[in-house]
Amino acid sequence: MRLWKMEFYKIAARPVMNLGLFLIVCFMVLITFQEAYISHSEIDGEVYQGLEAIQADRKLAKEYEGVFTAQKAEDIVKRFGFSGYVREMDSPIYREGNYCNQFVTDNLTDFRLTGEKPGDFSQGKDEDGLYKEYGISGRIRFGYVAGWKCLQEMWKQAIAYLNIWLIIMAAPIFSEEYNRKTAAILLTTKHGKAWGVWGKITAALSLGLICYVSVMALLFGLAAMLFGLDGLDASASMMLEAYLWQTFPESWTVAQFLLLLFFKSMASMLLNLCIMLFLSSKCQRTVSAVTAGAVLFLLPYFINGPLFSLLLDAGAAKHYFMWFIVKNLRIFSVSMPIYLPLLEDMMISVNFWKPIPGIVAAVAALGVWRAYANYKNYHP
Repeated sequence: MRLWKMEFYKIAARPVMNLGLFLIVCFMVLITFQEAYISHSEIDGEVYQGLEAIQADRKLAKEYEGVFTAQKAEDIVKRFGFSGYVREMDSPIYREGNYCNQFVTDNLTDFRLTGEKPGDFSQGKDEDGLYKEYGISGRIRFGYVAGWKCLQEMWKQAIAYLNIWLIIMAAPIFSEEYNRKTAAILLTTKHGKAWGVWGKITAALSLGLICYVSVMALLFGLAAMLFGLDGLDASASMMLEAYLWQTFPESWTVAQFLLLLFFKSMASMLLNLCIMLFLSSKCQRTVSAVTAGAVLFLLPYFINGPLFSLLLDAGAAKHYFMWFIVKNLRIFSVSMPIYLPLLEDMMISVNFWKPIPGIVAAVAALGVWRAYANYKNYHP
């Protein structure tokens, strides 16, 4: 335990890194407050701004809570009309209406396609039409989820910044000792060759976990304070209507969706740390570990983006062997730290989800094992 405390303090007691973490937290708090204070709502001739708009929208949404039906959609449109953008010469563009008629306009009309204020509900079987079919048939539990949508975006940004911070924080754990020529001395002792290695690994993982949980809990509390706790029992599909219909069970709630996002982001952070522990144990210089960590962090984005599109254009889908390789490359990519906090894996087939936890666990275990072995067997 004493070795663990020493290693934890050695990693955590870095003023520059602590300042970086503090600035990340301050930036995320500022963005969250900004999202709340730019809120705008128009209800029955009254215009609300900021926190007043949030309270007014919450109160209005309660009138339509529960299973969302065609009748509710028609009542909202009859009372408030459809929502569109207001473009005035001397003021910035803003969205008219309120939470309820914006929801109807976004999801039951062609507004997403045209960007223009609609005159009627969408017709046909396009993407919006498909959502209308599901929504009007009573499969959505409506609720006020604006705060949870904001939290989702804040979490996504926060874990991206935290992962970058962790790459820099974890890089010196082993490589710094190599560079200072102290590793060889430490490895001559019994504790240094056994418990000392695990002390470094567990201290790094513990610090990352503490930072992650603290930042996520702070943002959750901030969102709850500004937007309230309404909507946790609403349908998860209200969080991201674009493609959740194809992959999420209809019974899923916003609370379950946020829990999934929380654990996926945690897996991203821990996996990133395990990879960095391996790189730190492999590289003689801290700068090399940081560079390699940044490259490996961004590499899946290149594989799942430009490379995936290039292979598809080259006809990879027409050949079984090539498609097998491309498919598994994509599954591997969305299992990596840069994609785990996102919902990119929700865009692929449900059958592709099954290997993701196994890939994450295998890569993390491999990273920790190789970090342990590399440091234990280090020879200057």
